[in-house]
Amino acid sequence: MLFWAMSAPATAQQARSGYKGWKAPNRASIPVQVGVGPAGVMVGAPSLSSGYSGAVFEDQPLHLGVRIDLEAVITADLVREHPKVVPRQYRSRLLAAGEVRYRPGIAALLPRTVYFSPKLQNTGMYGATWSLLGAGLALSPSPFRVSLGASLIGTALFMHSETLPSPTFFVRPGVDITLDIEIQVARDFGLSFGWSSMMHIPQALGGPVLDLDGDEGSIWHIGQFYVQGNVRFPYHMTYR
Repeated sequence: MLFWAMSAPATAQQARSGYKGWKAPNRASIPVQVGVGPAGVMVGAPSLSSGYSGAVFEDQPLHLGVRIDLEAVITADLVREHPKVVPRQYRSRLLAAGEVRYRPGIAALLPRTVYFSPKLQNTGMYGATWSLLGAGLALSPSPFRVSLGASLIGTALFMHSETLPSPTFFVRPGVDITLDIEIQVARDFGLSFGWSSMMHIPQALGGPVLDLDGDEGSIWHIGQFYVQGNVRFPYHMTYR
């Protein structure tokens, strides 16, 4: 049998230094919400005079895509129980807001929308849009949450067609404005539906990536309506 003995001088020295022994780490469970669902996509060059128009939209109004969301759900109750999971300067704001959705930087590698639309009529398109940096505002709280968000995006899209100048490699930065309505059906499951309006620097159909063109033979806007299912699972983190 092995005993560990501490001398009286060492004990006194540690008492004077404020030694309190090892502190066990705390553990917090943060809900992470993953949303996936189908999207209807419209590509064109809308204008005030002709409404939603453009050569691509007139050739085929609707394309197919998949919308993907990934975010952490940080609530005021979580912060009260585990205040150290949030930096000190943000705690009071989060407690006042009641709930904050946080998208970690690494999530920018995950596309917000994937386009997979074979030729239904004359035109097919494949590609993705990434949300690089964004912010949002919840207009109403859960379980019926309405939010408005804006983000900087990047889109890479390949389009081939029998009736339009082809092929088109659309590679552009842009801005996305999204109106989202989320209904929390159960603790770990919900539904979302909404509209996303993505505005890019114009690019001519069939033209090179560096060619700028803003007429109806170009692409600058991608509109998207979507429905998605949201599933939450716990992410466990430890802190001291």
